[in-house]
Amino acid sequence: MHPVIQHLGKPFWRGAISAACATGLLLLGGCSKNAPPKVAKPAYTNIGLRTGLPAYLKDTVLERSDLSNTGVLAVSSYGLVVNLRYSGDSNTTPTAVREWMIKEMYRHGFGGHRIPGYQEMTPERALADKRNSIVIAGAFIPPGARIGQRVDAYCQALPQSNTASLAGGTLYQCELRLYGANALDPGGSVNKYVEARGPLFINPAYALETPKPTEGVARSGARTATVMGGGLVTTDRALQLRLRTPQWSISRAMEMIINTRFQGVADKHRQDGRGLCVAEAQDDGYLNLYVPVSFKGNWERFAGVATHLYINLNPSVAAVKAQELAEAAKRPGAMLEDISFALEGLGPVAIPYIIPLLAHPAPDVRYAAARAGAYLGDTASEDALITMAKTPGTPFRLNAILTLADLPNNPEINRAMASCLDAAESPVRINAYKVLAAHGDPRVISRQIADNFVLDVVDSKGPPLIYATRTGEPRLAVFGGRTAINQPITFAAFDTELTITTDAEKPSQLSVFYRGSELSQPVKTASRPNVAELAARLGGLGDEKLHFGYGDIVGILQSMADRGKVSATFVLQDQPGVDDVLVDTPDTTGGGRAVGDPGIPQTPATGAPRAGTPTAGVNGLSPVGNGAAPGRPN
Repeated sequence: MHPVIQHLGKPFWRGAISAACATGLLLLGGCSKNAPPKVAKPAYTNIGLRTGLPAYLKDTVLERSDLSNTGVLAVSSYGLVVNLRYSGDSNTTPTAVREWMIKEMYRHGFGGHRIPGYQEMTPERALADKRNSIVIAGAFIPPGARIGQRVDAYCQALPQSNTASLAGGTLYQCELRLYGANALDPGGSVNKYVEARGPLFINPAYALETPKPTEGVARSGARTATVMGGGLVTTDRALQLRLRTPQWSISRAMEMIINTRFQGVADKHRQDGRGLCVAEAQDDGYLNLYVPVSFKGNWERFAGVATHLYINLNPSVAAVKAQELAEAAKRPGAMLEDISFALEGLGPVAIPYIIPLLAHPAPDVRYAAARAGAYLGDTASEDALITMAKTPGTPFRLNAILTLADLPNNPEINRAMASCLDAAESPVRINAYKVLAAHGDPRVISRQIADNFVLDVVDSKGPPLIYATRTGEPRLAVFGGRTAINQPITFAAFDTELTITTDAEKPSQLSVFYRGSELSQPVKTASRPNVAELAARLGGLGDEKLHFGYGDIVGILQSMADRGKVSATFVLQDQPGVDDVLVDTPDTTGGGRAVGDPGIPQTPATGAPRAGTPTAGVNGLSPVGNGAAPGRPN
């Protein structure tokens, strides 16, 4: 059985998510609505407090609980991909899947008047057309995902299908559920978790090929695609804290302390206007945690702060604890990530003890302190991060940029990021550009190309660089507005249906000629020989008859760069772990892997174990290498 079929749709955490309650209950009665459960015998095993923690981490949430439900949740369905280049096949689809798909197509408007261009196209006719194909559609919902959050969706041709390539296709709307891609009983569970739709992005190495089903099944790279940001999460997914010493009073105390710390960021995003508490005690053994939307999907940082809160700390002695943590940070082998989270958890009272650490001779100590202080709003800490970001050769330069990206937009940060656009290291330049683009800074000129992608022209005097995303929002960034295409040029793609050549009569411009089979007559247009304008023209700007998708354009530019037609470095965004995830989706039936278990994955942002994992005996913060792009959420 194909690995995607095996792993898309594995079951999810134990227990249903508790109902949301008003944030006004935080200080009145908490979020839990149930009375302490009456049980004749213990419902959960008491495994004792976590051992091996230093004195400054005693009586924390970390000491009393394990973080769980931190694996990805796989959901799936069967979907319909349309607008292929006659490379599709639905005739070999299992009968149960085909019949289910026909019913879904009728339900969504095929054969009626709800879909322009398909009024006369019945589902049966659509499935006989080689421009369409039934596929497995799936998504991996990250830990702590919230309603309305965007995730990537994935498509893959059915194992028995003769579909040769998914290049150029678009996933028609489908609903992803647990066990949805089940050949014997399609549809899956009742609850939907993700709505998915949108254009497909395949590996650019295969995007320019036009294999046909009659030519045999192509390489798997052409049969697998990403719908970038095409999944909309429809159900909140909680992180969970599993109490090591189950007790209702402790569960409620942890609920209250976490909600009190985060009450300023409680969410009110639901249509009914009800607030949602950050922590909800489920029973004497588990708490559900909901990542505040203000954390932008960074569940590791949220969990890190939440698990390093002190349960019985008297506010009057919080300053004493901050001083203890600051002194511990100076010792060799200090658990700096844990200390940084604990200082952030204490709140503004910790700032006076953080500031002296900003001048510490060790760069890891300086970064750990500045990180905590900046998240608490301390300007001195923010300045320290800006200095790290602007200084070449600093081991925590990229870490500093990533932390500054989380902070509110301000001119000082933007000026620092602008100075990084000309850096020698591509990851530094790219992540600085991301900050400026997110802030709407004028150094990044952005333009929406049709409904296809965002084209960013980045004001940079550094070496020519082209950067393309492959997860999240489709964005193409050209560093240097006049990044040139080498002349003279002759370039062809899609079996020579597309040619880009130097204009014989006007050597200073390009001639773009396309004779695709979907056109009634060929299209010819002109472009100046620079990457940004050519990408815009191919996307339909200036001539709507050209409507190449984002994946096609990225494939064209990468191919040009590989062939020396463009004197620029081409960087395609990393897609860390996707191939592995497709094959090795963790089984979350038991609530996920608990923090502290062997083999826990590394946090991409810091190189240290995921938030909340005790790091005794090692340095808890490691610099992100400047030679490789980090894997933080986009």
